[in-house]
Amino acid sequence: MRSLEDWLDFTSSLHPVEVDLGLDRVREVVERLLPGGRLPFPVITVAGTNGKGSCVVMLESILVAAGYSVGCYLSPHLVRFNERFRVSGQESTDSALVLAYRAVEKARGSTSLTYFEFATLAAFNLFSTQKIDVAILETGLGGRLDAVNSVDADAALITSIGLDHTALLGTTREEVGSEKAGVFRPGQPAVCADPDPPVTIHQTAETIGASLWQVDKDYGYSLVEGGWQWWSSGENPWGLKGSDVIPRPGLSGEHQIGNSAAVVALLSTVSKEIPVGRSAIIQGLKTASLRGRLEIISHSPEVIIDVAHNRDAAKQLSCFLQERHKRWTVAVFSMLRDKAIEEVVKAIGDSIDLWIVAGIDDPRGLESEFLARVVKPHIEKKPLYCRESVAEAYLLAHQLADDGDRIVVFGSFHTAGAILALPK
Repeated sequence: MRSLEDWLDFTSSLHPVEVDLGLDRVREVVERLLPGGRLPFPVITVAGTNGKGSCVVMLESILVAAGYSVGCYLSPHLVRFNERFRVSGQESTDSALVLAYRAVEKARGSTSLTYFEFATLAAFNLFSTQKIDVAILETGLGGRLDAVNSVDADAALITSIGLDHTALLGTTREEVGSEKAGVFRPGQPAVCADPDPPVTIHQTAETIGASLWQVDKDYGYSLVEGGWQWWSSGENPWGLKGSDVIPRPGLSGEHQIGNSAAVVALLSTVSKEIPVGRSAIIQGLKTASLRGRLEIISHSPEVIIDVAHNRDAAKQLSCFLQERHKRWTVAVFSMLRDKAIEEVVKAIGDSIDLWIVAGIDDPRGLESEFLARVVKPHIEKKPLYCRESVAEAYLLAHQLADDGDRIVVFGSFHTAGAILALPK
């Protein structure tokens, strides 16, 4: 009998390439796996460059507070593969995932699937057998051709549009926006939280007849003392007034208020199908949590873990560091070879006083010496150290930092996960 680890090994080598965007193969299996080729509950799909995971867990937390059974599919994971599959806030067990993987294997026949496609289909089966009330699905890459998009969304949320995965999604925001907007469906609500969206977002919605809610036009928010305020030009089932103050969300960073506002907007568009109360919104936003997002794991010295791996996310991390009390800051930094390393370093460089770069043990990883050569021209004359692994870099950071200093670990999910996996 295969264990979960056996299934992951099997699916990692099942398909000839790691990423093979397209829906034909996945939809073939969906038709055999799900009755009628559909999930038997409402589906919310979340796409975007940054902020997807945060919005997913906010939605999850609110809906759970409202009494719903909620299935969440996130990616990638930080430490445990099971993190990708949650039912009402709890990670799925190995045994439940093994059953789901068996069901997918039986349904796929001779159809070849990638690791991510197999996992996505396993999530569909898992949530169907768990008899949840609503599913929240995070796209893995893009949207239009992502495996998550093989099932129709009853509502969609696009968080932000930036340049990432350009070899697959396009080199302009317009191209990327078109890919992300592929999760929209005719006649269904869609929310765009990017305040400066590429024109392709609106063009796609208009072409297919999706009902688009755009931030700063159809809904919006403002920061006030003690929290923030939300407004809408459309549905407002909770009677929120522009003067009503909502407490700040539990997730750290000013950008999370924008994410919170988008989540509230989306829930307002489905309030008849998935009603929630005002108290559930406030409680859910306050208690939502997600590891590796401006996560503070220690205070002496202060240690912040963040998965920032593109320019926009690095800017958000830099803003967070500058908003906090000033401290001498050590970076533990590592990135994958297919990312815009120089852009990330330039975006956060002013907030870092000393750099320690590390290698990542992954086919897409870089050796620390190569990474150092990329980083060095962009950090002026700040100290730069190399270590073979993220764990070794983290150890050096603690040796160099005093109790009143700060260590920031960032650059990829691999980087953050390597530290979060260390024994406490």
